[in-house]
Amino acid sequence: MLTEEILQHAKQKEWDVLVKKEQERRVLMGEFFHKNPGDHEMQQIEDTVRHMIYLDEKTVSLAESGKMNVLKKMRNISTAKNAIDAYVNSSS
Repeated sequence: MLTEEILQHAKQKEWDVLVKKEQERRVLMGEFFHKNPGDHEMQQIEDTVRHMIYLDEKTVSLAESGKMNVLKKMRNISTAKNAIDAYVNSSS
């Protein structure tokens, strides 16, 4: 399932691949939901959508964690840059 692949890419912090897979999934879902499923398919569709939502929640959690790590690294870089600038300016 494409949603499971997306979660695996989130676990591996492969954000670029994750975004491409999500775009593929959106296209496929758009095509799927333009069809009229039969009554006998409704339970399977409901189960699949619930599973997708569950996996998406895990993916979003990993993405948020990854985002926080990137922000922390950016702050550390900014702090180091400010310290270097201060040092350079004070030694001039």
